[in-house]
Amino acid sequence: MFFYIKYFLNIFFSIRCFTKFAGWLSNKKLGIFTSIFIKIFIWFYKINILEFEIQNISHYNTFNDFFTRKLLRKFRPIDFNINSLIFPADGIISQFGIIKNDSLIQAKRFYFSLTSLLADNIIMANKFINGSFLTIYLPPYTCHRIYMPCDGLLREVVYIPGKLYSVSFFSMRSLPNLFIKNERMIFYFDTKFGLLAQVLIGASLVGSIETIWSKIINFNKKDGVVKRWINNSLDINTRFYLLKGEEVGYFRLGSTIINLFPFKKIEVEKNIFVNKNVNFGSVMGKGNIINNNILNDCLK
Repeated sequence: MFFYIKYFLNIFFSIRCFTKFAGWLSNKKLGIFTSIFIKIFIWFYKINILEFEIQNISHYNTFNDFFTRKLLRKFRPIDFNINSLIFPADGIISQFGIIKNDSLIQAKRFYFSLTSLLADNIIMANKFINGSFLTIYLPPYTCHRIYMPCDGLLREVVYIPGKLYSVSFFSMRSLPNLFIKNERMIFYFDTKFGLLAQVLIGASLVGSIETIWSKIINFNKKDGVVKRWINNSLDINTRFYLLKGEEVGYFRLGSTIINLFPFKKIEVEKNIFVNKNVNFGSVMGKGNIINNNILNDCLK
């Protein structure tokens, strides 16, 4: 019975109008009520407030201000080893491994298609066939900012409309093809390790996915059509070359990131396992450098 109740609530909260209402409410300035709710949230999830850049709770005007809070870098030191890739966010590893032909594991018994995840883009999917992937779930209590795992030049952005089902562990284990049903954004980067894809999965109660490029790359999401933006700029200031650890964007509330790597380009750390808690800045894996002059090459 409890399973069916959770399943029903999962479907109910995926209703887009409910998510829009939650997004609207979390952006409301409710004064002392906002502060009280944030304090209860911190107490319930046992969040370490000393890690916050802003530790005075009254300075968060809205609940979303708190959800997208920044952390002090001394608590998230970045590994700058030339061969390392770092975790792009705080979260929990939900799955990782090899992309077997066109198949990735979502959870036990559930697999989904790489090609479908990438909006049926066969050309891009072929670049990751038999490569590796790592999926990170961002629960509600974590910092919801996403960063670069290594230096990279933004090549392309794709917006894919979809549902807004919860991406909790319960949902991953009960809803097949969850990640290809949900709304998502894909970022392709050229890096010294080859092509990198970051897939940001939307979810119920997630008001939106914001990126540092939102003012330039601004998709109309109302018509329900796949949108694509390709970086053809010759101006380095708008070519979006980001260094390891620089911010990509943030989720409003929690969600999931899927990192995709080409065949034999990345080897994940041996101490990684499913359900492990990870922090932004720590080592995710080691890469085989194929082009250490990607920035210089793009300026030619």
